[in-house]
Amino acid sequence: MIGKLYAFAARLFILGMKIWRQARGQTNQIEFAQRVGEYRQMWEQAAQDIGATFSVIGEDLWEVRRGAQFTRIANHMLQFDDPVVLRLAGHKTLVYDMLEDAGVPVPDYQTFGLKELDKARRFLKTHPDGCVVKPARGFGGKGVTTNITRNSELRNAAFLASLYDAKLIIEPHVYGECCRVLVLNGRAIHAVRRPGIRVLGNGKDTLSALFAAQFKLSPAEARKRLKDDRDVRFCLRKSKLDLDSILPKDETALIKSRREFVDVLYEQRTAYGEDVTESIDPSLLETSENVAKILDTQLIGVDIITPDISKPLRESGGIVNEANTTPAVHHHFRQNTPLGHAVAAQVLEAALNRDRVSDFANERTYRRA
Repeated sequence: MIGKLYAFAARLFILGMKIWRQARGQTNQIEFAQRVGEYRQMWEQAAQDIGATFSVIGEDLWEVRRGAQFTRIANHMLQFDDPVVLRLAGHKTLVYDMLEDAGVPVPDYQTFGLKELDKARRFLKTHPDGCVVKPARGFGGKGVTTNITRNSELRNAAFLASLYDAKLIIEPHVYGECCRVLVLNGRAIHAVRRPGIRVLGNGKDTLSALFAAQFKLSPAEARKRLKDDRDVRFCLRKSKLDLDSILPKDETALIKSRREFVDVLYEQRTAYGEDVTESIDPSLLETSENVAKILDTQLIGVDIITPDISKPLRESGGIVNEANTTPAVHHHFRQNTPLGHAVAAQVLEAALNRDRVSDFANERTYRRA
């Protein structure tokens, strides 16, 4: 149990450090408030693509109209699901339980509070390869710490997560890459992945040598970078490999779940950079559609962690990690690709077709531009 004064001081220190790092631009994160221009351009182009007009209400508030149809947008947020659905989806433990009851693979977990750290320590002891601590409610990676292997890291992760919710979750760190499937009105329309680092075996070179050749590094530099990275060590343990392993010819190995080499274990927001809509196994799309059905949501981004998107989750050991009912559509939009435009246009089309008709004149305009 942690003393109240100590816990208060620790949380205050962490909060102060967050504010200080944000003020100095050292968070390595792009917040939604920094994407206003990006989202305005995306929705404005999507409106044009579907023959609608785009109007500015406020700095990050816009309205799209087509005849009597209209919808309003607040940067990345659209008018789809009601507040009850949004609140339900924000309760991670409730979502896990509902999905598990329906046969959807989800991670094992333990809830705890700052006064119940012993629960979390016992859980960590049974999952020594690594755990994740996060607030029981919320989205966007806030308050999330990954790759926890020590009690001291667990304690600090709990302090951070407690800034967002008194109820916390610890769960195993799952081996694999993170994918997001966008489900609109019950149908999966697009899938993206945060690619990790894979090496292709040739039957003679070690993993370290393959990595060095792939990234044009010296053998010593490659080995140090791999050896010092906790994510690499975790992936190698899970795949029962080491830096001196020799892969058979044409066999691939996932040696890192994300491409960035960073020392920070907390609040690393996922950036999806690879379109996998055509290569993902259909069962993963069906699973995502099932998640949307269980939560009764119209628009959702289903986060999946799996080492192999070509296999069902039960076969790969993957899980559904989160259900985002305010999915960031920019992950699915690429400025110079027709498909990227099509995804944003499809979402906006659905927003306009939600049986809502304006009581205002179609030619209404706003003074702010």
